[in-house]
Amino acid sequence: MKEIKVSHCTASTAGQLHRDCMQAADALKDSIVNPTSCRIDIISDTRLQTRIIQNKHILQQIVRAVLFLGKQRLAFRGDKEDINSSKNPRNFLALLKDYAEHDEILKAHLQHPQARNATYISPRSQNDIIDVIGIDIIQANIIEEVKKAEFYSVLADEVSSHNTEHLPICVRFVDGNFEIREDFIGYAKLEKVRAQDIANAIKGMLLGAGLSLNELRGQGYDGASTMAGERSGVQKKIREIQSKALYTHCAGHSLNLAIINSCSVSPIQNCISQVKGITIWIKSSPKREELLKTVYHKGIQCGAVQSRFPLLNVCITRWVENIDGWERFALSHPFLLHMCEVIIYGDDNFELFNDNWAADDKRNAMAYLKILESFEFIFCLVALQRSLYYLKEVAVKLQGKNQDIVSGVAHVEEASRNLNSLREKADEYTHRIFEHSSRIAAKSNIAITMPRVSQRQSHRANTQFTSIEDYFKKVVIIPFLDHLISNLSYRFDAHMNQAAGIQRLIPTNITEELATCNIREAVNFYKDDLQNPDVIDEELHRWKLKWLAIADRPQTLSSTLKESGSFPNIFTLLKLFATLPLTSCSCERSASALHRLNNYMRCSQTEQRLTSLALIHSNYDVKIDVDTVCKKFIEKHPRRIEHVNMLFSNTD
Repeated sequence: MKEIKVSHCTASTAGQLHRDCMQAADALKDSIVNPTSCRIDIISDTRLQTRIIQNKHILQQIVRAVLFLGKQRLAFRGDKEDINSSKNPRNFLALLKDYAEHDEILKAHLQHPQARNATYISPRSQNDIIDVIGIDIIQANIIEEVKKAEFYSVLADEVSSHNTEHLPICVRFVDGNFEIREDFIGYAKLEKVRAQDIANAIKGMLLGAGLSLNELRGQGYDGASTMAGERSGVQKKIREIQSKALYTHCAGHSLNLAIINSCSVSPIQNCISQVKGITIWIKSSPKREELLKTVYHKGIQCGAVQSRFPLLNVCITRWVENIDGWERFALSHPFLLHMCEVIIYGDDNFELFNDNWAADDKRNAMAYLKILESFEFIFCLVALQRSLYYLKEVAVKLQGKNQDIVSGVAHVEEASRNLNSLREKADEYTHRIFEHSSRIAAKSNIAITMPRVSQRQSHRANTQFTSIEDYFKKVVIIPFLDHLISNLSYRFDAHMNQAAGIQRLIPTNITEELATCNIREAVNFYKDDLQNPDVIDEELHRWKLKWLAIADRPQTLSSTLKESGSFPNIFTLLKLFATLPLTSCSCERSASALHRLNNYMRCSQTEQRLTSLALIHSNYDVKIDVDTVCKKFIEKHPRRIEHVNMLFSNTD
């Protein structure tokens, strides 16, 4: 063969040689990528063509089964699996058998596979398909959007499941549509729960997913010292790597702590303990719970209340969620009284429950009956329910994924103003609660009284008063409202300081007094992230003039972002503050998904499989293309049976 020396070829000859080589390479690639149209041996073998099409169809059906079980968080396998057995073959094989009833190709494959070691229904094949869907498609798409967003924050919250510590990790960013998103990216298994170990797990997850710590701008955790410690906490360890990753204490936890501290007012604290005790006492016994239901339904038949179950479980952590429970308890007060009386004295209308009550039941019923007949208990229950009603909406809004630091602070400030308004009109507010409590007491013939007071006792509220209503105002209402207002201010002080750096840029807050000094601290901190910080004065002046001339202005950070494209420095600042986390509720939702997925029948899963299943389940509304899954699976995990694509990916 004659040797060709490229160095002596003319430009036209070299170009032609290059084109010939490219054509030959394309032909070779096409012969492998699409053998049914390029290889003569396959064209002549129609049976092989049919088998390739059938294999693709079989794989598509198996992928559909995996997708269905993953989205519905159903277990795949059991202790015994045999597709030919008449017994329960477990969910995955049972679903394939159901598909096969209407699919002759799949039915033939399940009964007589081409190769016994190439069925695609083994646990290994299931795990491979799950990982392709969860990691290679869903997580990869999230990571790609985060990279396009440029800046992101990390959220984490440790959770225990079956004596194993897991760390759900989420990322917060502004997507291409200028919408704030918080997406789960995976679970990290924790061998130890020290700050350094958790920081290493977060770092490993982010780097393993392909994210750079150079773009990390925020951290969102709870207030535990391990996470929030300023000297050796997780947030400090991360800031040693990336100094711009500001830590934000979860606003949901801050609200809970404010409520917990406020409920330390003695009468309120006693009321909460008593409600919890009565609820647990009833729900811990099927017999007592059934008696309450019977009393309740007979009361409904008499037209006493609407048909709703009387009691809700007491929430341990989410105190605001107890508002509904306290409201139900207040509505159920007459039925609870009647129930205790049936246990103690009996009732001919409840013959099934007149006998066989233990001495402890009667003793407890007597004690709880005395509590329920106390007007102080009724008043505190109503005051608790109605006062915390002003915080319920705030708690719900703070948990939204698209909430930012500015809107979160605005919600808290609005709640504080409402509570201050109640405090300023304490007489009127107390009168409303007193009237409400009196109506509840009147239904059960309970006397309107107050605790005994004595000038010599130092451990009792001995405030001077002019009436029973005045006593409860000074002992319950005023201290409780004062505690709520002061604790809200204290717990959200750091959030308000963060929001102060940017809230003046929101168009609805712009005034003639807006100047660079209002945002100077933020500009200096993010100087390296801004496109041209030297012209921030001129840009801010243009920004102010633009919105002062417009009446209908954006009110949120997200809507403002969409109108700031021609202001590069302001756009970057808004985007950075929108990226800062407000709560870690997305991690808590991922922890809830973990408990649903990692139940007692599936507690031996690997962390990667658990992450993939959680990604599939939590992204239920994301449409997954089956052909894309098959293509990626074949590329990543070649098998013995033939497919259209074994080595290369098709080019569009």
